Amino acid sequence: MLLIRFILLALLFYLVSKIFVSLFSARTTEPQNTIHGNPHNQPLDLSEQDVEDVDFRDVSRDK
Repeated sequence: MLLIRFILLALLFYLVSKIFVSLFSARTTEPQNTIHGNPHNQPLDLSEQDVEDVDFRDVSRDK
């Protein structure tokens, strides 16, 4: 009788541990999204001559 009780407790412990591992591992993994096809936006081909620095000045706002 003691051996059967020990086997049942071991089986119960195994099942509970598997359930906890599956629950906690499902929350930590991120879903993987796969994207198919080509991107619609083409990358910009800019050189140093195409980029210009801009000087900003503060504008006073009268209310």
